[in-house]
Amino acid sequence: MYLLNRLYEADEGEILIGGYDINDLTSEELKGKINFAIQKNFIFHDTVYNNIVLGDELITKSDVYKACEATGLSSEFNDEFNLDTLIFENASNLSNILQKKIMLTRSIVRDKDIYIFDEYDYRVENKTNIILTKNIEQIKDIDHIIVFR
Repeated sequence: MYLLNRLYEADEGEILIGGYDINDLTSEELKGKINFAIQKNFIFHDTVYNNIVLGDELITKSDVYKACEATGLSSEFNDEFNLDTLIFENASNLSNILQKKIMLTRSIVRDKDIYIFDEYDYRVENKTNIILTKNIEQIKDIDHIIVFR
């Protein structure tokens, strides 16, 4: 992750995204190609919808509904929980599972070249997925596995 974000420079070789060396990309260009779903839940005192889009006006309701379907968040919707539900301070009215699904939906609603999932058992089809995990079961069906020590 540190190399992808250019927090460290590679001693040798290059990292390419879409054929471009990441060192030739601006910070904004690089940020536009990578998305993270991290373990730590950052849920705000706002609606479920606003927690997913985070003020990004380019994301449509249709995009949000598709992402909710893909992550299984929509299967949790009912009369008391939906995109208009107000999330309390510290997400005290949500289970950990709902919080994780909101975070995951927030990540995949944005179309990126690379998705990095920290301890999530999820994949985005036809995209580069990087899974950070200690759980071998989460990576048993992965095409390429790289182990860092």
